[in-house]
Amino acid sequence: MSEQVPHQYIMPKLPPYTGTSDPEAHLKAFRAQILISGGSDAIKCKVFVGTLAHGALKWFGGIQKGTITSFPVFTRLFIERFAANRAKPPRITDLFDIRQGSNEPLREYINRFCDASTSISNSDEEILVDAFLKGLRANSFSDSLVRNLAISLAEIRVRAYIHIEADDVMRHKRRQERRSEGDAKTKAPRKRYDDADKARQPDWRYAPYIAQTSIINRTGRSSGNFRPQLQLKSTKIDVLKDVDVNVHLRFPEPTTRTLGRDQKTWCEFHQAWGHDTERCFTLTEQLLRLKDKGYLDKHL
Repeated sequence: MSEQVPHQYIMPKLPPYTGTSDPEAHLKAFRAQILISGGSDAIKCKVFVGTLAHGALKWFGGIQKGTITSFPVFTRLFIERFAANRAKPPRITDLFDIRQGSNEPLREYINRFCDASTSISNSDEEILVDAFLKGLRANSFSDSLVRNLAISLAEIRVRAYIHIEADDVMRHKRRQERRSEGDAKTKAPRKRYDDADKARQPDWRYAPYIAQTSIINRTGRSSGNFRPQLQLKSTKIDVLKDVDVNVHLRFPEPTTRTLGRDQKTWCEFHQAWGHDTERCFTLTEQLLRLKDKGYLDKHL
């Protein structure tokens, strides 16, 4: 045991063992890393001592000199001393306590169940399938397993993978379809109503145009010329093109009259000459009401 540890030796990176946890789990992790580093029995013994702390290191300090003659002897003494901390051997009946969480994806549940089942030796496939089905939440995948029962956990993994992939594909497809429908609504031009349309089906959005230049205040007196003010980051024409906004507007009945003094300006809202869309009193008044209801937030 007088052999020195080489300077270039790759030391295992393990949490220190204090004597309060499973000794076999610590030893298993140590052996997995020592396969990379290698070394003789003497080096393994010295390196293993470096993974001990607190109560475990104190135990090692009390071992009589010459007792440890090899690494297998060291590990046997280590396991015997801390055997009381060994983890309880898993039983196949423990698998029936595993349940899929309410928000746990199928992929995570099946991985968790399979991890637990690998620690059980000589497990019966029929019992594994029953335990998996008992913990699985009711959904389309569990329905398919009930209708066409799997004969092994390996078959369940394959069918689960296919189900998960199909779900991902359909979820992406639905997302693309919703995006396409939204784009189509945004780009759809506003329908022009003619006399034939109105004769077939009256539209509640149409209302006679009443020009307003003043309002009556609470005292009953006219307040004089009044033009409502609305500050927007978009033009009113762009607001009219917004499907989410124009469905809430009461569009006036189309007319051939000139609605205003300026015969060279066009109002997109009234579909008539006589005044500009940006200075349309009726449109501004309706937009102010929609603003109070929160429909214009993205245009403010």
